[in-house]
Amino acid sequence: MDVRGMPLTACFEPSARDPLMQVTEQVFSGPARLEMDLEAERGIGRPALEARLLLLPLRNEKDQVNLILGCLATSGEIGRAPRRFYIAHRHLSPVTTQMQGPNLVEHAAKHVAEFAEPATGFIPQKAKPGRSHLRLVKFDR
Repeated sequence: MDVRGMPLTACFEPSARDPLMQVTEQVFSGPARLEMDLEAERGIGRPALEARLLLLPLRNEKDQVNLILGCLATSGEIGRAPRRFYIAHRHLSPVTTQMQGPNLVEHAAKHVAEFAEPATGFIPQKAKPGRSHLRLVKFDR
């Protein structure tokens, strides 16, 4: 099902919606990072279905947390629909002042640089006379 435009609570059992809204509010007000382990109800035609949810606060240019970046990853078979999750475990961790603003950018850049490959410059090659600049590469499998 395409969930664009739907509220996050649509993916949760009705009993899990109030706790979800409470911790989501803490992501805004903390600000804090939220990680949750989720499980769907099991039964006939409904095999094990688990998920992990990550919610991260985002600051605007006025240094206010007014958006959340989220990622929901599921594992298992969907089975008979509808499938909704309940919260199995949640971990809320505050975002420290060291990790905000320019320091966050510097911290992220440092860790990205650890994984980055050495930079190589692009050196355009001159085309040989009588040959085109583009070539077609085709792989048949």
